[in-house]
Amino acid sequence: MSEKDTGFFAGIVLGSAIGFLLGVLFAPASGEQTRKVIKDKSEELTEDFKFKTQELVDRVKDSLKKGSEKVQEAVDELH
Repeated sequence: MSEKDTGFFAGIVLGSAIGFLLGVLFAPASGEQTRKVIKDKSEELTEDFKFKTQELVDRVKDSLKKGSEKVQEAVDELH
């Protein structure tokens, strides 16, 4: 996933969260129901955020490992 894709995904997630919150806040439901919906959705978004963050960390680690290997190859060629 490129930086452009990551930014696009972040925009989708943020837009969805804002749309969801506005929909819940203006929906005709009791306060208890509204709080439950917000709690459930926030837990879902938190899990999704954790997953995407870990995915990003794994990609960065992989890129650093590949870069390190290329640097080591270049150093080995100099000797």
